[in-house]
Order: sequence, then structure tokens, then C-alpha cells
Amino acid sequence: MACLELPKNKIKRKKDKKEIGQEKERKTQPEREKEEINKYLEKIYEPNLRNLLTGCYQCGCCSGICQLSKVQRFAPSKLIYQILVGYEEKVLSSGILWECLTCNSCLQNCPEDVNFAEIVRNARYKMRKIYNQNPSIHIAHDGIYLTISEIMCKPFIYPERSLEWIPKNVKVSEKGKYLYYVGCLPFFKFEFNSLDSIAASSVNIIYKIEKEPIVI
Repeated sequence: MACLELPKNKIKRKKDKKEIGQEKERKTQPEREKEEINKYLEKIYEPNLRNLLTGCYQCGCCSGICQLSKVQRFAPSKLIYQILVGYEEKVLSSGILWECLTCNSCLQNCPEDVNFAEIVRNARYKMRKIYNQNPSIHIAHDGIYLTISEIMCKPFIYPERSLEWIPKNVKVSEKGKYLYYVGCLPFFKFEFNSLDSIAASSVNIIYKIEKEPIVI
């Protein structure tokens, strides 16, 4: 019985761990970093935005709950519709998706669990890579909200938060078991008028458990 001998250059041998390690060492640091980034992007990046929107049936809940839609022309449902019908390029080139705060309020109220913030994240990557848009120029409200948060995090700054939003029926204390930290909510009241209701509702819930909670 004749044996067929394959040419040596046609035989593919599986590389062992040592050889793989040597190949990695031969790569430069930038090459290794680029390879790691590409592996990460493969897991989280969806180039076709329509694949993330197939569940949307345009009920409009996202636009109704969106905080930005109350103060400016920003309607998530309209943007989703434009992408679905083939105007993705127009939406991305306009730069409007930089204005989204990615707060995910729309996701919490979406009957189809369409993650608009996830769509925005993927879109912003395309806007940077394909349309060469600079995030520092287009970032939501010129970054004022992020700037306020960053300033408050400085160890030498002690902002005075107004506690006027605390419900009249709630008494607070400096000592206790439960503490509510209001954070930067009072500082955003200049634009979002009903924002205090989040903090007030939270304190009312805590008040059911402890009669005099700590609020800072």
C-alpha cells in the first residue's frame, strides 16, 4: 500500500506555547496595545446600528422620559427612526448624539429594552473614527455637567448643597443608621426643574424606615 507524502511546506503544525510567547515578545508595545484594543472592540462594538434597534416599534416612551427633550430638540425615538429608515449617515454626521447624557432613563421605560445609551456609545465610536469628530468640541453641553461633577470631587473643595428640597414632613439628624447622599443633584436644578423629586422620593422611602435619617 503506497503512502502519500505531503510536501513539508504544506504541513501546518500547531504552535506551542513557547513559540506563541516568542511571537508576542517580537511585537512592539504599540502593536500589542492595538491588538488588545481590537479584541476588546470585537466584543462590544456593533458597526451596524440597525442591529441594535430591531425591537423598536416607535411608541415614543424614550422621547417622553428624556430629560434633554424637555429643554431642547432631542428626541431619541426620532433619531432611532431615522437610523432604521436609512439615514444613519445623516444622524452621525450631524453630531447630535454627542448631546445624549447616556443616563439610561429611556431604557428603564422602554417596553422592548432597546438600550439607547448602548447605541449612542457605538455611534460615538463611529463618529470619531469615520467622521473625525472631536469629543471635546461636541460633548454634551460643552461638558458642563461632567465639569461640575469633577469640581465637586476635588479634595479641597467643599460645596454647599441646598437642603431646601427635603420634604417638610421629614426630620433629619446628624447621627443615625441610614444616610442619604444627594450628590450633585441640587446643582443641576438650574436646567432640570423636576430633578429634586428624585432626592425627595428617596428620602421619603428612607423616612419610612428611620424617622430621622442623615442627609448630606
